[in-house]
Amino acid sequence: MSKKLMMAGATILLGLLAFAFVLIFGPDENPVTETEASAAVIDLYGGEIESTERAKDGYTIVFNRENRKYAAEVDQSTGRIESLILLEKAVSDPVITEKEASELAFKQLDGEIVKSTFSKTRNQYEIVIENERERAAILIDAEGGEVLDVKKEAIPKDETLRNRVITEAEAIAIAKQTLDGEVQDLEFTETEDGGFYLIEIENDETDREVTVRIHAVRGETLTVEWED
Repeated sequence: MSKKLMMAGATILLGLLAFAFVLIFGPDENPVTETEASAAVIDLYGGEIESTERAKDGYTIVFNRENRKYAAEVDQSTGRIESLILLEKAVSDPVITEKEASELAFKQLDGEIVKSTFSKTRNQYEIVIENERERAAILIDAEGGEVLDVKKEAIPKDETLRNRVITEAEAIAIAKQTLDGEVQDLEFTETEDGGFYLIEIENDETDREVTVRIHAVRGETLTVEWED
């Protein structure tokens, strides 16, 4: 019986010791604040704070330093910086403008700009210029204005003609200069020199009808045939 009492007493004593340990060495009643966590990161690494977010066991501090963005994980209970991750390298604004890049591109090929883009990751312009014979894709460094690459290709004759063919609406407008009325029929015929439109127009008020042939590239009126 005395042995059981001794064991019970020992158990109670251990429980009291454990309770005392929790009271003395238990969780920190004064955890690190958001401001303190941010200050600890800047004191150690320098830079400027961009944002602070509450994480599971602490804070995620995002800061910028030397054109780079980092994320630091700070433990709330200890204030220790547990990890540091490079998020991205900051991209500086281009030194030369798009207009200046275009002027440099025109030195490589005369024509018309059909595409102009700026890549932030590469810090360079890509400008595509076309004329009746050639197409050129030109890469220009946005910082120094250096022409990095020029790729030229000849434009096939049939593609050139297709690009220059006037639209149906433009052909109708030209045909109506001969007779203003309602379009009864429109046909397009492709030829080696670009093709032509054949447009039939009727005017009910004047009771007149005409068929006009319009050159599809030059926009010229080739023939006019009046109906009796």
